[in-house]
Amino acid sequence: RSPRRPRGQVPRPRTRPRAEGEVPPWLFDSGGGDHLIASWQGPGIRKQNIPAKVLRTEGGMSLRDEIILTVSALPGHEAEKFKDFASFIQSGKNFIAATKALAGIPQDKWPVDGIKPVINGIAGYVAKKKPSQRTTPEIVAALKLGNRLAFALPDEESAKARAELHKLSVQKILIKPVPHEMIYNRKQMTIEAGRPVEITFENIDVMPHNLVITAKDAMIEVGEAAEAMQGPEGMEKHYIPESPKVLWATKLLLPGEVEKLFFIAPKETGKYPYICTFPGHYLIMNGTMVVVDSFEGRTEDKVQVAGKGSNGRTFVKMWQMKDLVPSLKDGLAKGRSYNRGREMLNATGCLKCHSFLSQGSKLGPGLTEVTKKYQGEALLQQILEPSSEINEQFRSFAFMLKDEDEDPVMGTVVKDDGVNLHVAQSLVNAEDVIKIKKTSIKEKKALPISPMPTGLLVTLTKEEILDLLAYIQSNGDPKDKAFGK
Repeated sequence: RSPRRPRGQVPRPRTRPRAEGEVPPWLFDSGGGDHLIASWQGPGIRKQNIPAKVLRTEGGMSLRDEIILTVSALPGHEAEKFKDFASFIQSGKNFIAATKALAGIPQDKWPVDGIKPVINGIAGYVAKKKPSQRTTPEIVAALKLGNRLAFALPDEESAKARAELHKLSVQKILIKPVPHEMIYNRKQMTIEAGRPVEITFENIDVMPHNLVITAKDAMIEVGEAAEAMQGPEGMEKHYIPESPKVLWATKLLLPGEVEKLFFIAPKETGKYPYICTFPGHYLIMNGTMVVVDSFEGRTEDKVQVAGKGSNGRTFVKMWQMKDLVPSLKDGLAKGRSYNRGREMLNATGCLKCHSFLSQGSKLGPGLTEVTKKYQGEALLQQILEPSSEINEQFRSFAFMLKDEDEDPVMGTVVKDDGVNLHVAQSLVNAEDVIKIKKTSIKEKKALPISPMPTGLLVTLTKEEILDLLAYIQSNGDPKDKAFGK
């Protein structure tokens, strides 16, 4: 309602220019008292006014926001409207509506002396937001408006303003595992020092993974600490060690899960490793976050196509020895499925590293040779807990190089030609072999974990695991007693 003004009373004329950020008179009259008032009352509650700031329209906007947008749609008076909308942006009040309104004013109507204050208002408002709040469409649109305004300034001022707004914008990065290959689809991600970052980690693999960013040169230290976190306690803590050298980390994500990390990039440039700390993974599943002063003149990081996801199998359970050992007594005696056992050998990706019946890879020990030494429970332990006993022929090493700018090389030595060591960084990928000059090695460290990852059976049911063991243990013989009735 519009309250009546006492007879004879007239609004006092404005005798001073409106201060920066002051509400313009067309929004709420600041002289005669003419403005919208809403009130309510109820049983036992006296009639009282509703504060205008809490009133909302059906679209969730306040009445003040709606009025601002309505005024922006009225023709003419662009210069005056620019100054009015600018006052809201500078004060931080009704910021989103004001930036939308100002964005609709043609550039040739922008007052030259009003551009820089608006840019400062946008920068000040966004700077107060957390990185996780700067990715909304409204904030992104406000930063784009700031850049549009900045291009209207003289060259030197324009470059400075755009650099400031760029530092406030969030750099978005998407990382996924490459299914069945135990690697990230990004071996490197480059970010700018001091800039907000949003990393989305989407687990499209069939095994659990996480993303842990460590301090410089701390990959092995954090990885080994994670390896020591065995059993339910490790799982409960997502295999993330309590260490000041763990800078940022996602939880352990099951297949199909997604998590976002928000943080301000380190101010100190350099290389920061990132790894998956699920047992047995960090040796293979790692990369480098390179922090640089500026992106200027740099090429984009390579991203490997991660594929569409798993082979259709879903996560079943993080199997432990205690879950399966009781079933081994009579479970392999008879009634096992030969065809399902053979199918599970392919489903788990065993042949990517091991040879079996003239198939598969020779980077890892042949399964026929393995079964001569291990049967039943011992064979199961080799699969579930591969680091419990490491074959020295396939032990992994970390090679620290004399050139401190070079990252450590980790993997299994597959060849020594006298001059170079040929190191397989991943037993999953036979082509991922790097040559290291022996004279360039500063330190060689044997790693206490097997290059064979854990978690290979997480998509299998108990019956499928027993069929797989029977198939491997019988050397693929369909006439073995385990497959009889």
